[in-house]
Amino acid sequence: MPEKKSSAPLSFKPVVVLLTICVVIAALLAGVNAVTAPILEVRKADELAASLRTLLPDATTYTELECDIERVTAVYRDDNGTGYAVITTANGYHGEITVTTAFGPDGRIIGVSVDASHETVGVGTRTGEPEFAANFVGLSGSVDDVAVLTGATVSSKAVLRAVNSAIAAYEQVREG
Repeated sequence: MPEKKSSAPLSFKPVVVLLTICVVIAALLAGVNAVTAPILEVRKADELAASLRTLLPDATTYTELECDIERVTAVYRDDNGTGYAVITTANGYHGEITVTTAFGPDGRIIGVSVDASHETVGVGTRTGEPEFAANFVGLSGSVDDVAVLTGATVSSKAVLRAVNSAIAAYEQVREG
């Protein structure tokens, strides 16, 4: 009766090949990340600066301030004293809505920018339109009285929550 040959060496070879392929691909991905990470950081900083310039056009340089208010991502003060910009988020109907709220030196809202690109097209995305954002300009207290958009109640209320958080953050950093 012939002896059976062990199949261990044959089954070991594919494992080594797959492991080698995984190591090479992981090294390639790490290399691509190392090359693209600085480029993405510069792009992100440029987009932030452009967003802040839109809301605070007279501002030239900004200082990021500490804030521990819920939903607040970042708070910036214009070094020339023209105002503050607060970036907040809130959960809308289909995900996170990012809102940037600008305050003048008197504490009144001078501009609001809403990124509702993840919301339902033609419904929730209307919260990102200038007509809706204009409802906040000139306000300084709670914005709960701002009318929500018909058909986009969840998205509208998310923007209201985000702007209210921005107001709380502004009050915190201005006092502190």
